[in-house]
Amino acid sequence: MKKTKYILLLLLVVITTTKASSIADLIPDNTATHIAVNSGSWFTASTWDTNTVPTSAAIVLIPMGFNVTYDQSSDEHIFAIKVHGTFTMTQTNSASITKLIVDTFNGTMMSKIYIHANGADDGNIDVVFKPFDIEQHKNAATKIYTLDWNAVAKAYFFDGLDHYKVTYKVTT
Repeated sequence: MKKTKYILLLLLVVITTTKASSIADLIPDNTATHIAVNSGSWFTASTWDTNTVPTSAAIVLIPMGFNVTYDQSSDEHIFAIKVHGTFTMTQTNSASITKLIVDTFNGTMMSKIYIHANGADDGNIDVVFKPFDIEQHKNAATKIYTLDWNAVAKAYFFDGLDHYKVTYKVTT
């Protein structure tokens, strides 16, 4: 069976808890801990405004005009990714797996999201949607990840509201 996985999604939202009144408000831009300032690899520090690669608890923003490529495996638990630009996941090595662990993934109307491994020799792509304990992270005594959120993120995100879930079945 050919491992064709090519998805262009305009909007994907999976399991989140916020005060959002609309999908556009799900992840406010001003809550980001990492903003792409260059097109390039997710795993290259110079891609990001902080000159660091996103780690567990990161809130990632990819603005319009930037293309960020995710092509490695990571066990970092990203809280949220918001894409205005282009996000590309790929794996061209049959012996490798591209892995992303995230709570919330939001592609806006003009975004382009590609998940692509279509060659006979391509590897696998594993996207894991894993719930993130917001209140645990905001509490200095109980948080398990070292990345600090800004005051806007701490005030905006909280546990306790309804969860929103959109599921897409992808077949090849």
